[in-house]
Amino acid sequence: MFGTGNPNAKILIVTDPPSSSQDKAGTHATRDVRWLTSMFKKVTKGRSKSLEASAEQLFNRVFIVSATMCLPVHIEGEHAGQERAPSYKEIKACSPRLTETIYAVDPLLIICFGSHARAAVFAKRTGLDTKAERLEYVDIPGKFGIDVRYSVLLAPSLSVAEDAGDYHYKNGKTAAVQRALTKAFTLVDAVMKEDTP
Repeated sequence: MFGTGNPNAKILIVTDPPSSSQDKAGTHATRDVRWLTSMFKKVTKGRSKSLEASAEQLFNRVFIVSATMCLPVHIEGEHAGQERAPSYKEIKACSPRLTETIYAVDPLLIICFGSHARAAVFAKRTGLDTKAERLEYVDIPGKFGIDVRYSVLLAPSLSVAEDAGDYHYKNGKTAAVQRALTKAFTLVDAVMKEDTP
């Protein structure tokens, strides 16, 4: 699964590994994107009546890629075939593809949703908290030996936030995802206005 959305997007979203349906379909555009779409609709105050129209708007504005190219599963034993968290070795094995995707899209801002996404972008196992208010920078070695600096917004995992369902708690994971999306679109819109003559 290589990524989904607008290849010229100003925002690149890196998520934890794909869901099983996304892995099978080879795209993020499955029913599993409903929750992110509803958050996007809330943040952008979308007027679309259908979730499908909002999803189309989301994919027009962002490019989504996962920390790993495929869904990690247990190979053997009593849990064979069941989903599992990716190892750092697997995340690292997929990092050249992620780097190429970042270069190809060349976004103004990267949002890391979750610890696996953070590990993939920063090439680190630990050390950075995924709070939505946290803006970091990462230097990615360029093809010609020159590092390229990208702004990265850290946020909780989308699946963890969706499962938390803490919609009425201002310090909850759902609110953190919403704040991250709001901050991302606000920052990018401000940069785009500055660049417009």
